[in-house]
Amino acid sequence: MEKRRFINLDESITQSLSVGIVAFSNDLRIIETNKAAEDLLIESDNIDEALSLGNPNSDWPDWKSQLTSMLKLGQRCRYESISYSNDKKNFLLDIVCVPLKDINGENVIGGTIMLEDVTERVEMEKRLASSERLAAIGRVAGKVAHELNNPMDGIVRYINLAQRMIKSQETDKAHEYLENCKNGLHRMSRVIDELLEFSRSQDGSKEYRDLNHTIDDAIKTMQPHLELTNTTIEKNYDATIGKVKCDSLFQVFCNLIKNAADAIDSDGKIIINTSKDESANVVVEFIDNGHGIEEKHLKSIFEPFFTTKKHGRGTGLGLSICQDIINKYGGSITAYNNADRGSTFKIVLPLAQEYETLHPELER
Repeated sequence: MEKRRFINLDESITQSLSVGIVAFSNDLRIIETNKAAEDLLIESDNIDEALSLGNPNSDWPDWKSQLTSMLKLGQRCRYESISYSNDKKNFLLDIVCVPLKDINGENVIGGTIMLEDVTERVEMEKRLASSERLAAIGRVAGKVAHELNNPMDGIVRYINLAQRMIKSQETDKAHEYLENCKNGLHRMSRVIDELLEFSRSQDGSKEYRDLNHTIDDAIKTMQPHLELTNTTIEKNYDATIGKVKCDSLFQVFCNLIKNAADAIDSDGKIIINTSKDESANVVVEFIDNGHGIEEKHLKSIFEPFFTTKKHGRGTGLGLSICQDIINKYGGSITAYNNADRGSTFKIVLPLAQEYETLHPELER
């Protein structure tokens, strides 16, 4: 009697959930659903067909192969913001698929799908992101005006001085003033180029690239800059990492190598480590023995236009662009000072296949 009460209680809880729940057998036949799932899904005897009917235009692998693979591997999988339509409305679903095993936990006897309508949440996140980006554009606009106005004022003054020198036939002085104008224009050009890079919306190349080889390419590119301070590179690579799906990492690595070299006075060293952490994420570390970062600046170094370099040596956009690229691929970048000397920039990235499992929309 007590057992029956608890069974009834379980059924009552399941039916009252706002999240849709579907239990199905190994042949994908639907065994049981709760009310939320019935309201969301188009009616069908098979779970793969119920999902496919509301998602007919998807160009990624069909639900039958997805669910069959999940049962065969016995691994949980998740799909985010999947478009779905029934006869009532269109919405976005987060879908979690979990294999069910027998009482001994040895054999997979079917699966469970949990469906959550995240339409309102996704729309709210989009509006919030748009609002934050507009606010960021406003802040950046003021800083852009400052960054471009200073060299522009100098250019105008030097042009006026050069004109006077030409009239008085002091050509050497005029040449010096025009050279200063050219340097100012180069600085303005760098600011504009980096702004264009900062504002780009694409996710970068979809080509797989070997992570360690990409770092080597960045080292070769930055070699002339390294030679200016007689900086050496020590590489400690994990050869098992293989390829990652982000061509834009080359730009990130170049920027971090350049920054590390700039932080070294002379005869310094940059140690580059690649590895995997306990969660199978890719970890890349750039460790230098330079002068380090002041503690008060550590929280600001990834902000647009923030720089601790001398005037004319940096626009303050490089690390902002690096963070933007890393974030787009589900990773993170942090900076901290070493215990002895110098600083470390640490990048953590999910393996490409793991990130695509969580975000199948990247493959569309």
